Amino acid sequence: MATAEEKVNLPRISVIVPCWNEAEVLPLFYQAMAREMSQRPDLEWELLLVDDGSTDGTLSQFRDLRRMDKRVRYASFSRNFGKEAAVLCGLRMATGDFLAFVDADLQHPPALLGQMYDILRDDPDTDVVGARRVDRAGESPVRSFLARGFYGVVNRLSDLSVPQGATDFRLMRRRVAEAILSLPEHSRFTKGLFALVGFPTRWLEYENVNRAAGESKWSLRALLQYSLDGICALSLKPLRFAFFSAALLGLGALALFICALCIPGSRGGLALGGLVCLVGALLLGNMGIQSQYLGKIYQEVKARPLYFVRETSEERPQ
Repeated sequence: MATAEEKVNLPRISVIVPCWNEAEVLPLFYQAMAREMSQRPDLEWELLLVDDGSTDGTLSQFRDLRRMDKRVRYASFSRNFGKEAAVLCGLRMATGDFLAFVDADLQHPPALLGQMYDILRDDPDTDVVGARRVDRAGESPVRSFLARGFYGVVNRLSDLSVPQGATDFRLMRRRVAEAILSLPEHSRFTKGLFALVGFPTRWLEYENVNRAAGESKWSLRALLQYSLDGICALSLKPLRFAFFSAALLGLGALALFICALCIPGSRGGLALGGLVCLVGALLLGNMGIQSQYLGKIYQEVKARPLYFVRETSEERPQ
């Protein structure tokens, strides 16, 4: 039987849960987490719920869970700032020796957390245990294709490696979280930041799980914007592509212009017109790439806070 001193010194896991309009699934999520926590008396737990400006009853659910279980702590944003801001807020709130990211929709099985901790406990050379989906059952073909393509593009355009199917669901030691928190950039892409800090990682594979309730908040447009943010955050190669493609187009334009002058009739004019359209489209594309980076620089220079907290479990507005 554990002594009082041993209980005080139990390792603590901080489970960070970003939420946006998850009122429908939160009771199911809490029940699943409570089961997992009750099966591991060798651990202390805290559940850190971050409300990313929800417009449903998510915040009310937070308050109810806090009244029922003091292991639950929460923060609620003044408006929607995005998942990356919610993840950062959770990292700053955490007090645990180990920190985990888990989605509230139960697509990240809480039962894997115990396995993740056992790996870290038994293997001091591993600092992060992440979950990697081996399939995308239940997703639309278009979404699956775009997801696979995103990982391929990121890994080709950057010097960092993000494994195919890697998720944000992972458990890490405190020192990894401190390294992530030390990164000051405004444009954050968590999967890339883990690759950047470079701590030894092991992957647990699992089959895709459908949402327990509610609907996905990730529209196709939001996913594409998130992908573009991730590529810009990890790599400068698109800027190099813009430079080299402009140089090649300049040479090609000169060659075709000379050919068009030498060919009689309308054929040369059509060739020249097509060339002008192609060059214009590619140059505008390159300008778009450069504008993305310029916009990121503008955000970084302003150095605004990534989020504003309206309410926490420790302090509610009067």
